[in-house]
Amino acid sequence: MCPLERAFCSDANSGQNHKTIIHAAREVNRLAKLLTGQVREAAYSIKALLVSALILDNVAVVNGRSERGIVALDILTDPPSQIHIKLSSLTSEAQAVIADQLPNVRAVTPLRQRLDPGLVGGLSRAFPARRSCAA
Repeated sequence: MCPLERAFCSDANSGQNHKTIIHAAREVNRLAKLLTGQVREAAYSIKALLVSALILDNVAVVNGRSERGIVALDILTDPPSQIHIKLSSLTSEAQAVIADQLPNVRAVTPLRQRLDPGLVGGLSRAFPARRSCAA
């Protein structure tokens, strides 16, 4: 377990710590999407450490997995929420916990991949993307 996980897991104030970790993971994820290169990868690494801490403290459990190696996690707080992350980016301890949960989890695919390609093209023509109007 890394120092960050030790600092946040199994503490007397774990409820507040969980809320802080969840908030931090979401903010880091939002920031990473705005960044590029090594700084972006560093942000995603921080997110992975935070999410790993939630998994190890049984606050996040798998609810879906994609063939691209991404897992959907239910965050067991009030209100509940979800976060998605590459399984390979989690700590080895968190990956082991997830491995125990995966046999009971459904594989998911984006809706677009499940539809008939002809139907998707037809829907795209029937419902074109909205364009913003410039003032």
